[in-house]
Amino acid sequence: MKNRIHCITIAFLAMAGTSSAQEDCINLWPVSFGYAPFDSDLMEVRIQNNGSGGWSYPSLVFYNTSGDTIAWRASEFFGIGNDQVFTLDITHPEAINGGGVYPGLELWTGFNDSLRCEWVLSGEFCYPNICATVHPYVLSSDPAAAGTTFNWNINSDNGENAASGEMTMALGGVEVMDTVCLPPGNYSLTITNSSVSGNGITCQMRGQQGSTSESPSIEVNTFASSDFTVLEACIDGTNAVAEIPSEELRANIVNGILQLQLPMGEEASTVELFDAAGRVLMRNTDTKTQKELDLSGLAPGVLILSVTNEVHGRRSKTLAWTR
Repeated sequence: MKNRIHCITIAFLAMAGTSSAQEDCINLWPVSFGYAPFDSDLMEVRIQNNGSGGWSYPSLVFYNTSGDTIAWRASEFFGIGNDQVFTLDITHPEAINGGGVYPGLELWTGFNDSLRCEWVLSGEFCYPNICATVHPYVLSSDPAAAGTTFNWNINSDNGENAASGEMTMALGGVEVMDTVCLPPGNYSLTITNSSVSGNGITCQMRGQQGSTSESPSIEVNTFASSDFTVLEACIDGTNAVAEIPSEELRANIVNGILQLQLPMGEEASTVELFDAAGRVLMRNTDTKTQKELDLSGLAPGVLILSVTNEVHGRRSKTLAWTR
């Protein structure tokens, strides 16, 4: 059989077989797995290779806890690079188990002839990966675009601004992209540049490096929008995580300290901080409504603040940490 998968989640390696000295499974690490951000019919598995082995014509098969196949893809690469994203077709979405553990990932080589490695993975697909890291992207064949700044804007389907920013194409460059972390939902992207006509300049949203997932391409400065959906299967699912209303949580970063004020009556809340890849950075379980988390040792980037309690379940808020 085969099945389908959910949001981007960390995969924890629990077991691996070995092959030859040059191609050893211990050198392969399944870093993450989950839906392709803009296409719920595909999943992506990212594998890092710390060895020198080639793994000729690799392919992957992904199973659920009952051994039913969720997704797979025939060989599409000559080998496995240092950091590679595999795109798998989700062939049996009904085989996804609700809740949590998906233990089966197999690596086959030689055009699906030889089973080489097996891993046990765990993780929840729609949590803790509350948002997907995606990229506003511009590609230009117009030399006048080099060195200029592009303004990008992302609106949610209710017309509210979800994110915005600007990015400058390097002199001599032909492409530029920015980074944003978006929770599951429906969005539209527009990009403008006041100094170029837009001829030969296109834009879209893109997934992680190596991903084939992307939104429709449109021309810059046409005021048209590239409409896209992020992590569709997690929008209304039982594992979906609601955004914390701003009036219910006060969060300020002062001198590298994240100061939190939880609503009254939520003393028993568990507060967790994740990076954009879903890794747990900090956890606080003390029974206080005022909490402080030291961010000074963390790398700048998108952070996801999660608050869990018996009354509201899990809720989240996306933060930007800059030194």
